Amino acid sequence: MVERDVEGSEPSPETEEKDGQDILLFEDSEEAASTASAGDESAAVRELQERYVRLSADFDNYRKRMTREREEARKYALEGFIKDLLPVIDNLERAIAHASSSPGDEGNASGLLAGVEMTLKQFKGVLEKVGAREMASVGVPFDPSCHEAVAHVESSEHENNVIIQEFQKGYYLADRVLRPAMVSVAKRVESSGNSETISGNA
Repeated sequence: MVERDVEGSEPSPETEEKDGQDILLFEDSEEAASTASAGDESAAVRELQERYVRLSADFDNYRKRMTREREEARKYALEGFIKDLLPVIDNLERAIAHASSSPGDEGNASGLLAGVEMTLKQFKGVLEKVGAREMASVGVPFDPSCHEAVAHVESSEHENNVIIQEFQKGYYLADRVLRPAMVSVAKRVESSGNSETISGNA
């Protein structure tokens, strides 16, 4: 019986072909894994870039909003203070009107009038420095955003919906209505004679 030398035997062609296929499959697997890994890294980079862009936009919007809020707070910080001053101005204006129409000693009346007018001018100067100003009323069309109608007056001499009398002045603070003006509004009629109707809205 003839014994084969196992150690010295050479691989068959079938074995070599199978080994070659295994090597190719292994290399293909490594290449696919490398490609998938590179694709995952690219997707992760893109996601990080998108997140960065979104965060940058959010931060920019936040910064702009905070800037606007700070500007608003600075512009209207004295709103309550100015509102407290307005009744003082109202009283001074009433005193001037009363002194102008009161009979009596002209010297005392003129002195009182001059002093009150000077005080009123000073008060208004203070208001102007902080951004407050009077609004136009008499002779302009009624605007519900800044005027408060307390009366309608039928008139053939004025255009419809035009303010013909101011009972209390209105004021702006910067571009915001601080206090609406209390006014009387014309209601156009063709007939002669005026009649007044108290109302809360124009």
